[in-house]
Amino acid sequence: MTTRFDYIDKLRGFAILLVVIGHIYLPYTREASNHPVAQMIYSFHMPLFFFISGFLCEFTHKIEKNGYLNFVWRKAIALLVPYLFWLIAGDLIFKQGKISTWTDIPRLLCFYPNLHFWFMPVLFILMLLYALHHWMMGKRDNVQRRVAFVFVLCLLLIGLGGIFHLYHLMVYAIYAFSFFFGAFLTFRRGALELIKRDTVFGSMGLLLCIAWLFYPLHANGNPLLSIYNLVGMFVCSFSAIVVFFNLFFRMRLPRFLNCFFSEMGKFSLVIYLTPVSLLPKGFFIEGFTMCTENVIILFLGIVQCLIAYSIGRVVYEIPYLRLLVYGKMY
Repeated sequence: MTTRFDYIDKLRGFAILLVVIGHIYLPYTREASNHPVAQMIYSFHMPLFFFISGFLCEFTHKIEKNGYLNFVWRKAIALLVPYLFWLIAGDLIFKQGKISTWTDIPRLLCFYPNLHFWFMPVLFILMLLYALHHWMMGKRDNVQRRVAFVFVLCLLLIGLGGIFHLYHLMVYAIYAFSFFFGAFLTFRRGALELIKRDTVFGSMGLLLCIAWLFYPLHANGNPLLSIYNLVGMFVCSFSAIVVFFNLFFRMRLPRFLNCFFSEMGKFSLVIYLTPVSLLPKGFFIEGFTMCTENVIILFLGIVQCLIAYSIGRVVYEIPYLRLLVYGKMY
């Protein structure tokens, strides 16, 4: 029987709530991506997701249990089937206008970060790299080789991004580091105990607060400022991962919050994929103070999560639809 980390489920539930809230700030507030709360959320929320994926991937040891081909096949079903469904069928169903002819489909398969659902093919690629890394390491408990693999991978992504002027490839390096950092903590229990120490927890919390004071800067095409923002995102991501991992490991939440974050975490992919929109665009253009705006957005984010969760639970009862829409075979 698979062991569940309850605090990891709650951490993932917190992460998906941040995703939903972030998607409310960008289109509905007058500041959009420049909103200070949105900037804080977007500085770490996706690396946090990749960290959790790597942590659970290494912990469950599915490659040892099922073999490489079975591991890759299951990840393809879980990630690529719903990705293609929402990319193609979802566009036709909701009339988003991205597909007018079949020739538009290859263009959409370029999963640039700003394209919806980009997270799924990127995570699948990291799963393939994880399988390659696992094969290269074999059964040897070699920390140096593991670190070298991740270092070369991140360096390659940064180098390709710099050569071809693709900033998002450099961002992928942060996602790759976050994923393999999660796997490393499971593999090296000593490192896991290290980040749980009070001194590390407190230091990372202080570093995160300082980083938020300076990140991000408006680059406006300036390559040096773009590099600064990349470093700032890395610092925010790494420190936030340590801080929020510790918070959800240590905290004893009220029962209703425990239940909410745990359930949202178990169905995080359902909430990520299910399109729910509760507001007309430009809702917060004027007439709201920032404090009132933040409270309303938090409330709407919680409601939106619950609606998507409810829809997902219904779809889960229909096997073939469940497979297409959410990539769940059972």
